Amino acid sequence: MADGGPGHAERRRQAGAELAAVRAELKRARRSERGWEGSQSRQWALSEEMRRTVLTIHVLSDYTLEPVFAYLRSCALVRGWPDKPNGELENLVFDILLETDAAFIAALTNIDAPADLASMQAAQPFLLEWRTVEWSRQRVMGPRVPPSSALMLQQYEDFRLQVPLEVRPACRGAAGDSKAKSWMNRLRQRWGGRYGRLRERDELPVEVLQQKARMYWGSVGAGARPNASDRRARFQSFPARVAGKFRFLERAESARGITGGFRPIYLICD
Repeated sequence: MADGGPGHAERRRQAGAELAAVRAELKRARRSERGWEGSQSRQWALSEEMRRTVLTIHVLSDYTLEPVFAYLRSCALVRGWPDKPNGELENLVFDILLETDAAFIAALTNIDAPADLASMQAAQPFLLEWRTVEWSRQRVMGPRVPPSSALMLQQYEDFRLQVPLEVRPACRGAAGDSKAKSWMNRLRQRWGGRYGRLRERDELPVEVLQQKARMYWGSVGAGARPNASDRRARFQSFPARVAGKFRFLERAESARGITGGFRPIYLICD
């Protein structure tokens, strides 16, 4: 016989409440899963304007991928999309390029009369930043010192004034302005730049350089060529760690066919 007492009724009530809580939790999980699936389907689904901007940047940068990656990651950051590795972004760019008619690409990237003005305007800030960064990299890799923020701002302005007025971005401000400083910080973060200062070092006397150098070629006058005995005398006057290396240097020198005068060359190891 079933127990119809108050204890049984209480247990039934508790079981019903627990079942209702489980059902509610399942409903929330299903809604969350459907929302996640919907958000996943919307992620990296580029609008038509974004696709056109990608094409514009890619073509006007001579088919360079770096400024396109910067644009796509900027769009993803605004929309809360997860980041993608460069390989996936490269495939995305190439798919867009292959899916678009060549004649339309030519009309789209005509900077004087673009087929889509909004896409050209959206592309220009990234193109100008990329050109400024490339200019800065050339200076760093060359014989000159890295440019200052003021020089980079000036170079950006020079590039900006070359863009037609209809699609020209706004000025980034003058050096020292809060607006310009904020833009320079964003520029470094986007393109992997670094703010720093070169260490100032006193110029060492020749005698100190000779003591610190591991190899040294002495100047023997214009048009003259030192012979083996001259080199032997030069190197034997230095510490013992240099002794015995002049023959290797002599062979390397002969292989290069070096002629004419020589100037001091110091290889400092500190």
